[in-house]
Amino acid sequence: MLWSYSRISAFSFCKYRFLISYIKKVPKARLFFSDYGSFIHKILQKYYDGELSQDSLVCYFLTNFMSNVLGKPPSQKIFTNYFNQGLEYFKSFQPTDENIVGVEKEVSFSIGDREFIGFIDKVSIVGDELVITDNKSRDLRKRSTRKKPTKTDEELDSYLKQLYIYSIPIEEEYHKLPDKLVFNCFRTQTVIEEPFSYDAFVEAKRWAEETIKLIGEENDWKPDIDFFKCKYICDCNEQCEYFQIYGGD
Repeated sequence: MLWSYSRISAFSFCKYRFLISYIKKVPKARLFFSDYGSFIHKILQKYYDGELSQDSLVCYFLTNFMSNVLGKPPSQKIFTNYFNQGLEYFKSFQPTDENIVGVEKEVSFSIGDREFIGFIDKVSIVGDELVITDNKSRDLRKRSTRKKPTKTDEELDSYLKQLYIYSIPIEEEYHKLPDKLVFNCFRTQTVIEEPFSYDAFVEAKRWAEETIKLIGEENDWKPDIDFFKCKYICDCNEQCEYFQIYGGD
């Protein structure tokens, strides 16, 4: 199997989802949250590739939203919030002072004897720093100053694993590890900057190797049933017997 961060994290999300998604390879459903995130990524890629100007971002968002975001939202309120937040993001969008060296950059690399593939949203050089940026629709919070990590700190660390794993091919190409990892949380217009931690880098690689080992040893493929998560986040829900049993429609 060609591995990726999303494949490994799918196992942590729901073991049965991993089975039907990557082993059985069932058809995927269109979902509001994933459609929305992909649409914003598409616009940003077009901007950084020079296909869209800063002045045309709002128009493109407005005229292409409904043809790209086809999944059903959980509620009208969520639809309204996400639409307005995306609109405000592009209305207030400002270019940054950086040398962009990669957008939606495809990377191939290995962890141990396992082959991986990934797509990095943005690689840039800011001053003398090498920076990886991930565009996120999720409302992540900046790290707290508390001695004991909060739940939002733990969530941030979980998402940082992806960027640490992507640091492997970056080091191979640029002969140095990134200096900074950044989340651009566009819905809330929050930018989270984290200095690169070598210990966290080692831990992310260990996590990937150990999770792959667990996948290889798995026999039960027990589902993790949660109605909201199953209906609006899992793109395999239409093919999931467990979801249909426990309340799918």
